[in-house]
Parts: sequence; structure tokens; C-alpha cells
Amino acid sequence: MVYLSVFIAFFSTLTFAGSGVGKIQRIELGPMYNGKVFIIVEGVMEGQPTCRQQGNYHFVFDAEAPGGAALLSVVLSAQVAQKNIHISGYNTCNIYNGIEDLRWLRVE
Repeated sequence: MVYLSVFIAFFSTLTFAGSGVGKIQRIELGPMYNGKVFIIVEGVMEGQPTCRQQGNYHFVFDAEAPGGAALLSVVLSAQVAQKNIHISGYNTCNIYNGIEDLRWLRVE
């Protein structure tokens, strides 16, 4: 019984990265965000880290970081073409407090 309690206590504290499949509904960026790009995905989203507390946006990335400009180009192209994407986060909210850091995305 003690082992079961420890097992339940351990797994109840785990958090899971957000992920999903769908279309990019909204992208927000601008000078006031210092290169940060915010994404809302319209589709089936699963998981959410406990740090995610901003209800509007699912993911954020830094367009000024290495690879960020290429990622921004892919995100904008996917939205304009209305392509489905697979997307996943890092289970952290370090780039912008309350919004999950983008780990990867794949355009179909």
C-alpha cells in the first residue's frame, strides 16, 4: 500500500508538454515582444505544462534565436496555406512567462 501511495504521489506531480494537430489560427508578434512569436493552434491539443497560464496562446518561440527566422517563415507559410501542422512544446515557459516554449512543428 505504501508503494502505491508513493507511485501515485510521484505521477501526480508530473507535467506533460503540450502537443497537437491542427491549423495555425493566430500568430502574434511585434516590436513590443522583442522577437517573440506567439501561436494559437486550432485543432486537437493535448497536455499542458503547469507553467502554462496564459489561456490565449499555446506556444511561443524567439524569432531572433538561431533558426528562429526560418521557423517564423515556416509558421507564416503554414498559416497562409491553411496546412495542418503537428506541434509540440518543451514543457517549459522560459521564453515568455505563462506560455509554453515551442519545441518543434511539422507541416503536412
